[in-house]
Amino acid sequence: MYCKNCGAHVDDDVRFCPKCGNRLKGYAQPPAQSQSGENQTNTYAIVGLILAFFIPIVGFILSIVGLSKAKELGGSGSGLATAGIIVSLIDVVAVILIVVVSIGLIAL
Repeated sequence: MYCKNCGAHVDDDVRFCPKCGNRLKGYAQPPAQSQSGENQTNTYAIVGLILAFFIPIVGFILSIVGLSKAKELGGSGSGLATAGIIVSLIDVVAVILIVVVSIGLIAL
């Protein structure tokens, strides 16, 4: 049988888990091994941040997708995705300002 608290394998005649001290009431399945959360990389967040510097609109979209994927991955890449969104917005504002200033200088 397995301890419900820590998942340690314990003998059937034991009333307390020798590993964590939890009182055993019956049989329990071992805890499921998480293969998806710990070692997965949030590729959308990484690519979104990189593209935010070169193609801001695409970087912005991929960073938003990366931020939503970060929730599925237990927060992995949420900082990168947020940085990608911020950099994309700053780039777009900078481009708009450059265009407006350039048009204003040409009109003079």
